Amino acid sequence: MSEHNPVRVSWENVAAFRLSRHHLSRRAPVNAMSSVLADMGGAQAQVLSAGQVSLWSRLKRVRVGDVDSALWKEHSLVRAWAMRRTMFLLPSDELATFVRGTTRRSEYNLRWAIARVGKQPLDKLLDAVMEVLKQPRTRTELAEALKKSHRYTLRSKAGGG
Repeated sequence: MSEHNPVRVSWENVAAFRLSRHHLSRRAPVNAMSSVLADMGGAQAQVLSAGQVSLWSRLKRVRVGDVDSALWKEHSLVRAWAMRRTMFLLPSDELATFVRGTTRRSEYNLRWAIARVGKQPLDKLLDAVMEVLKQPRTRTELAEALKKSHRYTLRSKAGGG
């Protein structure tokens, strides 16, 4: 049996690692936007400008237009519900990895919806959603498109949804 000698790490080492991992000790080049978001586990963006500021502190010479372009033109970033059921800026090629952590809650919501409205109406709604999302849309645009094309009623509740 081999003896294990634990590696000693100081709090300064821990802080330096965290700052480095989150690109706060040295800004990355603007073309590393997706990898920076992956490294830091996404940027909280319930308000989009919060995510933009988060990226500004981590990327050299990044501008709001760079983030907008990555979201809406290049599609290298996505703003999606993820951890804590809030909006995050995430690298689009890793969206499944980040969203996977929310599936337990999504499964609960799906079971609830099936019990409430039935499987066929829900399947019809999901097919309509997939049709509308053949191009990127905001949540509001998706809701409006479903309201127009399928006469779905829009409801809101405190806190969104």
